[in-house]
Amino acid sequence: MVKKRDNNKLLILVGVLLCCLSAYSDSGAFEFSNRNRYTLPPNDTIPGDLYLTCGGASFPYSWTRSDDGGRGGAFIDGTILGDLSMAGGKLNFSGLIKGNLNCASQSTFIRGNIERSARIACQEITVVGKIGIDAIILASRVELGSSSRIGNDAAITGGEVRILGDVGRDLIVRGDEIIIAGKIAGDLDIEANIVTIEYPAEISGNVSYKSPKKIRISDDVIIEGDVKWHRVEKDIEVDKGIDWYTRSFFMFCTLVVGLIMIPLLNRHTRLASEQIGKKPLQCLGIGFVFICAAPIAAIILAITVIGIPAALILAFLSILFAYIAKIYFAIFLGSFIINAFRKGIKPKQGFAFILGLIALTFSYTVPVMGWIIYFGSMLFGAGAILLGAHECRKQSANLTG
Repeated sequence: MVKKRDNNKLLILVGVLLCCLSAYSDSGAFEFSNRNRYTLPPNDTIPGDLYLTCGGASFPYSWTRSDDGGRGGAFIDGTILGDLSMAGGKLNFSGLIKGNLNCASQSTFIRGNIERSARIACQEITVVGKIGIDAIILASRVELGSSSRIGNDAAITGGEVRILGDVGRDLIVRGDEIIIAGKIAGDLDIEANIVTIEYPAEISGNVSYKSPKKIRISDDVIIEGDVKWHRVEKDIEVDKGIDWYTRSFFMFCTLVVGLIMIPLLNRHTRLASEQIGKKPLQCLGIGFVFICAAPIAAIILAITVIGIPAALILAFLSILFAYIAKIYFAIFLGSFIINAFRKGIKPKQGFAFILGLIALTFSYTVPVMGWIIYFGSMLFGAGAILLGAHECRKQSANLTG
């Protein structure tokens, strides 16, 4: 049951994060692909979970455009017996997912069946298929077609939202302009600037909405409960989705730096990332001392003329540590997620880094909590870098001794 609170938008964003960090599956197997274009034909079946990073986005940077004119993306027409977790340009789904759909993309089109829940963050989404349990959607433009159905509750936020299909229980919507023309079996909770309920809409529960303007309801609409208007004096500011272009740019830069560092500093990145799991408190403490105390020490040194060179070096090191620390934490996080599915295996650092970086990128979008996660990843990563260097020296000493 989706809870009706003023912080429903926060719950939506947290849901997108949780889909990446804690979506457990009963299946013990999974498949991973990072091709520009991924295709699953109608007769093919994935026996467990499927993780995808693929292209298909139309970014305004020439280095991200695909050479095939934008034909990248994920095209899923077959069956997935576990979950589908995807990050990339576009998703075109017309198959069957026995588990959950966890997706962050530029565009999403769903015409197939998802037997469990869907958590989606994208620029635009169209749903004409069926979602068995709950749906959490964050997008600039959202359309649930007339043939779409969500089995239980739905929480949606975006700029332009059109609900033409069926929702099995309660619906929570946050947006700029919202049109309701479907069947809602429970209550309807809306916060928007412009709200329209059109025929053939049927709402079995109550309608509660916050808006500067009174709702527009067509004559043939059926509303069995009460309609309550909570008037606001000015237009509601709506976050019309996440700036995925900017976030993708910075994620790409971090990805390049990490994939260069891992083969060059393979032993150190492995030992350092392992320290976060083995000595989390020490990593946190050492990282806090370095990240927080180093700038203060640099300021104190800068007061004296003699200490200015040392202050500049210390300031540069603290900035460098703060940046690359997230790479080490991403390696740890990706390994943690993989081991949650398949215990006892040692995943490749590159794969773990990509998966962990995707999860971190989503987590940073969560209001308030995102800043805490961002700062925490820097502290843990910085401490791990120093502890990892100590472990490398110990192993080298043992080998030479």
